[in-house]
Amino acid sequence: MTLRFKYVLVDTLPQLAWCAVVRAGSNVATIFHGKSVETAPDFFAEAAWNGGFTPSGLRAATVVCGTGATCDNGYFTFHARTDSHSPLFRLRKPGVTYVSNSAIFALTAAGEKPSPLHPFYYHNLIGIYRGGFRGVNGHLPTASHGVTVGVHFYVALRIGSDLVESFEIPACDEEPQTWSDYRGLLDRGVQDIAANACNESRRLPYRMLAQISRGYDSTASAALAAAVGCRESVTIHDSRADTPGRDSGEEISRILGMDCRVIDRWDYMRRNDPVDAEFAFITIGAIPVWSSLENNLAGRIMVTGTQGDVVWGQHRKPPVSPELERPREAKIVGISELEFRLRAGFIPFAPATIGMRHSRAIAAISRSPEMQPWSVGGQYDRPIPRRIAEESQVPRTSFGMTKIVGGCAHFKRPGDFSPAGLRAYDEFRKSSHSAQPTGRVLATRLLCAGEQAAWYCLHEGRFRSSIASRFPWQPVVLTRPRHTIPWRFRFLFQWSFESLAARYNFVNDEGSNT
Repeated sequence: MTLRFKYVLVDTLPQLAWCAVVRAGSNVATIFHGKSVETAPDFFAEAAWNGGFTPSGLRAATVVCGTGATCDNGYFTFHARTDSHSPLFRLRKPGVTYVSNSAIFALTAAGEKPSPLHPFYYHNLIGIYRGGFRGVNGHLPTASHGVTVGVHFYVALRIGSDLVESFEIPACDEEPQTWSDYRGLLDRGVQDIAANACNESRRLPYRMLAQISRGYDSTASAALAAAVGCRESVTIHDSRADTPGRDSGEEISRILGMDCRVIDRWDYMRRNDPVDAEFAFITIGAIPVWSSLENNLAGRIMVTGTQGDVVWGQHRKPPVSPELERPREAKIVGISELEFRLRAGFIPFAPATIGMRHSRAIAAISRSPEMQPWSVGGQYDRPIPRRIAEESQVPRTSFGMTKIVGGCAHFKRPGDFSPAGLRAYDEFRKSSHSAQPTGRVLATRLLCAGEQAAWYCLHEGRFRSSIASRFPWQPVVLTRPRHTIPWRFRFLFQWSFESLAARYNFVNDEGSNT
């Protein structure tokens, strides 16, 4: 049976959103998609990768930024990012499977909603994320008994016409043995992504934009991007800090030959709309600051320093395994802006994730004698990004001096919400809970209190890491992060769905609501 894609362009969808509907016994997968999704007879993508802009190039890629799919050999194969920014979401119902790059799109297309009183969506997500390749079949509950949303980081999901599923682990780059090997791996990866992003076969080419600060990871990533022609950057100004420009990358941008745009970390606080909902997919590590750029991100590859602390830090025991397990990870990096990026039309790219499965070899290179001239000692010491930046003529004292996390907001505190966002969330929570039986609400609240008490007993002190590492996925009480989330802010996932589901409601070509 020859498989094929049937494309349905929906102008009202976020420009990079897509949802595939695969029905049992059919050789056609119907793809509902936004205007900037690249489509071809045998593949589609909102992605860039290190290979040719072809189905075979996507299948063989070792670095994938964004998502896409191919069809051949009797399977529809859906590809997630090779880092954590964009997993696949899959929902199965009798005779049909829905796959999307948006959890909200998958739920809406299937006529489902999140469970209104489930308080552990963030914990479920981080448990799946921590599992790496061993946790690829993780899932989230919905309001319907027995119906779940699959969440698939890193891998390719294969679905046959009989709806039987399997997973493929993406190919891996050759393990670097020396600094020269590793630098070559990074340079080739960034160059290949840049070449793929502006391939002449694309309908809409992409160009790079570097996010830059005075930290190690963004500086090194920007330097790698500058080497392949990136000439634009963005940096954050903190108007509430005693030194507003303490983390500004303006000087570094000039050295790297980039024009730098400065945005205020707190601009989103001044908005009249609850833009926070687009970043509330997760509670910890949200980056609503990017909302200031929403009209300037279409067609961009956003180069970030994400995962640099995991891959480039001085670790005796790397926190991520070759199977991408990370049992002690306290937050999911890069996923908070998922719905925002689908609407704004950009693709994140983290150079540090190139070859990340070789984290042990990379850590050994970092500690090797040849890297000692770029080691400055102390807890904030990362020879690899320092060498990359200094060899790009960035002065030693201009970056990597103090650890500053300048753009994150943890949506577990009222002060991290915009006034409009906090009002909208509180109104949603009160309305949603008032529609539920009082006994169920009280029971859920007691469950959260018990979970928090048990976690403190199990994790506080020297037993925290050893217990978490033995149980990377389940149960919630063992997998929750160090951050405690108050009852008031346990329902952000549901709020995000309720706020954004309307953008995914439309009438499909068969006359039914999707």
